[in-house]
Amino acid sequence: MTHKYIGKSVPRLDQDKVLGGAEFAYDFEIPGMLWAKLVGSPYPHAKIVSIDYSEALKVKGVVKVFTGDDFPFKVGLYAADRDVLARGKVLYYGQPVAAVVAETL
Repeated sequence: MTHKYIGKSVPRLDQDKVLGGAEFAYDFEIPGMLWAKLVGSPYPHAKIVSIDYSEALKVKGVVKVFTGDDFPFKVGLYAADRDVLARGKVLYYGQPVAAVVAETL
């Protein structure tokens, strides 16, 4: 009885990942490209009264800050039942409440 792989080298199709040579979307930068970073809630369950992002807009390179009010629709894989960013209340710690768009990270 012979075996296809026992006692033999197995060709690795993902060796570039292991060796650090693979390129991912994060590795590419296009001129004029903007970056986005989600801001998570520091509270596990809370009512959102307001979000003041005026200081963030003063930071050099920050282009825009989005909150749940900018996305008044719901999304979802099977049913549109989730907010893009939390609106009205957060249900868990780290739930995205804002997205900061800037020229750099």
